[in-house]
Amino acid sequence: MLMESSISDRIKFLLTKNQITASELAEKLGYSSPEKILRLFRDKKNKPSIDLISDIGTIFNVDFNWLIKGEENKFVCDIKEKNSKKQIILKIKNAQRQQMSSG
Repeated sequence: MLMESSISDRIKFLLTKNQITASELAEKLGYSSPEKILRLFRDKKNKPSIDLISDIGTIFNVDFNWLIKGEENKFVCDIKEKNSKKQIILKIKNAQRQQMSSG
């Protein structure tokens, strides 16, 4: 298996594994365009905000150390068993609602 060497590689891996496009993720996170996510893929020097890292980690149920640094176990639990695409989208919607109610 290919080693995901940067945070953008790890985010791409999660999108591919779960058959979600950057546009779908951006839309579900409430972004008007996928530019914020796509920018990470164009230049690996670009780093996501802590809010984006938190949302992605929560949505995909991944270990934050793995997402940020590529260390530790990838998944908090097996995403294949626990999360279907519909469940991931539901988590995105819930994260949006929480974000809207807190700000």
